[in-house]
Amino acid sequence: MPDRPPARRTQQERREQTERKVVAAATAPIAEHGSRALTLAKVGDAAGYSRGIVSHHFEAERALRP
Repeated sequence: MPDRPPARRTQQERREQTERKVVAAATAPIAEHGSRALTLAKVGDAAGYSRGIVSHHFEAERALRP
């Protein structure tokens, strides 16, 4: 039986995964350097995305800050 390709994820599933990765990437710099050191570029880089994706999902750095 041939291998089946993985099931395609829905847009909602892809969006949720992206948001989880971005939030996880934001927690380390906040814990290490405080929220003032947080930038969208740093979060995007750590999550493996561009700054634009972070901005699109969270609109501003303050949305990621505790």
